[in-house]
Amino acid sequence: MRMQNFNPEVAHAENVERSGGRSEDRPVNLRSEEPKEIERDGEVFQRNLRFLLRHSGSTQAELAKRANVSHDWLRQLTKRGLTQIRERNREPLERLRRVFLLDSTDELWSESLIKDVERVSRRSDQMRPYLRSKDWPYLLKVLELLQSGEHDYLRGLIKALADETKVEGVTEKGFHMPD
Repeated sequence: MRMQNFNPEVAHAENVERSGGRSEDRPVNLRSEEPKEIERDGEVFQRNLRFLLRHSGSTQAELAKRANVSHDWLRQLTKRGLTQIRERNREPLERLRRVFLLDSTDELWSESLIKDVERVSRRSDQMRPYLRSKDWPYLLKVLELLQSGEHDYLRGLIKALADETKVEGVTEKGFHMPD
């Protein structure tokens, strides 16, 4: 993240305005209370969790073991759904999120989750041969680097390799920095 044109006087004035006119020299705490729990649709959660479970091809017991969550807790979620993220379920939900490869736990309540997963699944059929490949860990690392946005030069390198054009410094044996 870049700080662009930071002006301490402007920042102080904005803090004073947000604090209701307090002009003390100390920083203003804009979080006056802990965030309130958001009420969510338990039926959407239940439908999404059941779908993800079926889609993964795992049983509840297998999923509970993979996510390191209680099998009883998971069974309750698939029967009743969940309407709030509370402190006691925050970490187990995070583990479920990671097992299902979701970007955030909020996606478990997304109305479009099933449609999105089905769309991606059609594309992932093309990926199946690579999943068993010895190069899979490298593919994942390249994807992480591309998603970070910090290594945009990789896009050009990949395109050049795919187009079978020569890229300076790149040979079939690897990348070599020019002298």
